[in-house]
Amino acid sequence: MLAIFAIFLSLNAPNLPVLPPLLPPVQEIAPIVATSTVLAKIDAVSAKYGVSRDMVYKIVVCETAGTFDPTIQSQIIKNGIQEDSWGLAQIHLPDHPDISKQQAIDPDFALDYLASKLSEHKGFLWSCYKQMYTK
Repeated sequence: MLAIFAIFLSLNAPNLPVLPPLLPPVQEIAPIVATSTVLAKIDAVSAKYGVSRDMVYKIVVCETAGTFDPTIQSQIIKNGIQEDSWGLAQIHLPDHPDISKQQAIDPDFALDYLASKLSEHKGFLWSCYKQMYTK
């Protein structure tokens, strides 16, 4: 049966419409980091800086809208302009000119930065921290 279908396709292929690819070329696909990998990194930075794993996790979930996408840009739009915050920690680049976009979307850098600032009692830098931990 499969052989018959293959013959049919070969005879009729010139008449079939050409469909666009389902996925963009590989170079256009953002790097994917498994959620389990992000969770392991959260465990590591929490232990490194002596901060609450639960707090780091909740901030990352909130800041990425639950996607754990290390390349996500903020969905906040002010005056018609999308906020320039990036990555798992949603680092706001205009407020941190010493941090590049490449660093902000690097999961290791972003999580280390988040945990280090939490260890310095600077959770107020994240709107999600303020929503969850301050009144």
